[in-house]
Amino acid sequence: MTHAILLVDDEAIERQVIEQMLKNHLSTKQAIRFLHANNGQEAIHICLEQPVDLIFMDINMPKVDGLEAVKKIKQTDKEVDIIMVSAYDTFSYAKQAIDYGVHAYLLKPAPEEEVISVYHKVMEKRKSTDHQKQQLQQMRDRSQLVEGLIGGESETFKTIAIALVSAEYNEEVLFEKAQNERLIVGPTFGAHIPVAVTGVEKTLDALKILKETLLTDPVIRFSLGRVVKGENLRQSYEEALLSYYDLIDREDISYSTYQLGFTPKLKALDTYQQDVIHQFEKGEVPSLKRAIDQYFYQLKQTTQHQLTKMRRYSDVLLGQLVNFGLIDSTLSIQQQLDLVTSKEVFHTLLTDFLVKNSQALKVKHEMASPVEQAVRYVDEHFTDPNLTLEQLAEIVGLSVYHLSKAFKQKNHLSFVDYVREKRLTHAKQLLRKNEMPLKAIAYESGFSDPNYFSRLFKKTEGMPPSKFVSTYM
Repeated sequence: MTHAILLVDDEAIERQVIEQMLKNHLSTKQAIRFLHANNGQEAIHICLEQPVDLIFMDINMPKVDGLEAVKKIKQTDKEVDIIMVSAYDTFSYAKQAIDYGVHAYLLKPAPEEEVISVYHKVMEKRKSTDHQKQQLQQMRDRSQLVEGLIGGESETFKTIAIALVSAEYNEEVLFEKAQNERLIVGPTFGAHIPVAVTGVEKTLDALKILKETLLTDPVIRFSLGRVVKGENLRQSYEEALLSYYDLIDREDISYSTYQLGFTPKLKALDTYQQDVIHQFEKGEVPSLKRAIDQYFYQLKQTTQHQLTKMRRYSDVLLGQLVNFGLIDSTLSIQQQLDLVTSKEVFHTLLTDFLVKNSQALKVKHEMASPVEQAVRYVDEHFTDPNLTLEQLAEIVGLSVYHLSKAFKQKNHLSFVDYVREKRLTHAKQLLRKNEMPLKAIAYESGFSDPNYFSRLFKKTEGMPPSKFVSTYM
């Protein structure tokens, strides 16, 4: 990755000295591009035209001095690092520079070791910041993934395949293991941890990536749906679920992929299972009991009335309820089901457990509304670029899955779309005032990437932000 360093001083020799100092100490492997400006005005223009990582800035210059240049540059690019290099040793200058966001203040003539030391500190800080950005982007990708699994589609991913790893495997360990730019490890979803394989055209390519990345650990077993377009994301998820049943029946395999020849019984069982979860959330006892009866009938057909298999398949259902945040624990019912020797008793125990907990969930929802708290929090904090669905779920005490679904039911918009709409509305208000540069408006509205803001604005409003501004002038 190439770093751009801008040297700003009205004395060319001063710029050349600092450039040579840096070149003397930088590795030949480090890709550095040096830019020069004679004054603050030129520096402002350069920063508007191209990305700059680090600026060495003099103070006393013609046209626009260094402090004024820093102020204006920081308005449009909050992430650029600036080091002041000046002959002024007055405290007021240093304080003002720091107030404007300057990283360090060096006095001329700055010793070479001091320049290099400050440079390395700045680059270490940038490296740490870049890592934090990557983590934030991963969180956003995870949130988008959950939104897609629930809503059935995603504009974020052009092509995608969903793999499912058992939730018994440690999510954090899996996250560390899946260090591949094409993989997104989602938060635990249902009885599984979803792993999205993005940017692949063929299912075999997705399988190859997963095998190379995950199967170095003999404990990991996964199922995989076919590669689909982003708008069909849930199809791949449902196929991965069906594939997962294959893993339940066969302990001798490490992975299973979706086959068009999957038995209708498996597909029917999955359909009935999803209906049980849906009715469980609604809390209407007659409908829930009917759904459980249908599920149980199909469970017996699928497992050929074998209690051992029935327990393992029902664990998938119970695991989904736990990890969707609908039930706190299923340990007691699983222990009871492990002891029964009669299918009828199995059916009765499972039904009683689900009905009881469904009613408890209904009472809990009637007593308080975490979703309203979530909406209120978003309304107050949407300009925070670090706001994510996972963070919000933790604040209001709901699972990511449950909050995402409830949020969309209440607002008729997904969390991502709601936040995006709030930010765009705020940006339009600032654009109408025409008091700030476009980059600053993007940051002020919660967008961490001004280019993304411009593309999104044009897509939703039919015109770029600059043209929108001109219509109000």
